[in-house]
Amino acid sequence: MSSEGCGTVAGFAAIDELSSLFTTHYTSSSAITGTWSASSVSWTGQVTGTMDGSTFNGTLAFAGTTTSQTVCTGNATVTGAATQTTLTLTSNAGVVGPSCPAALPVGIQISLHR
Repeated sequence: MSSEGCGTVAGFAAIDELSSLFTTHYTSSSAITGTWSASSVSWTGQVTGTMDGSTFNGTLAFAGTTTSQTVCTGNATVTGAATQTTLTLTSNAGVVGPSCPAALPVGIQISLHR
């Protein structure tokens, strides 16, 4: 087992910028696209998906840099509910990607409140 890490892999609590993403990119269209980054760890990515009423379905692309500067990548299928003040996204499988010296995030739950 490697001692490398991509930061905190218990979830995506470090994704501070994701809340503004949904505010900024969700207009009259049901399509949502944008980028995100984490301020406390070296994580970045894109989010794409659609809103159908109050339900979001999409993909969260992930790129995280390990302590040895290896970039690990993958995608997580996310689903969830949105209201005027909250957004909750989950992915039981988490980020799935090619072999990496560090664990990719699993059991993702993103809860945003306005």
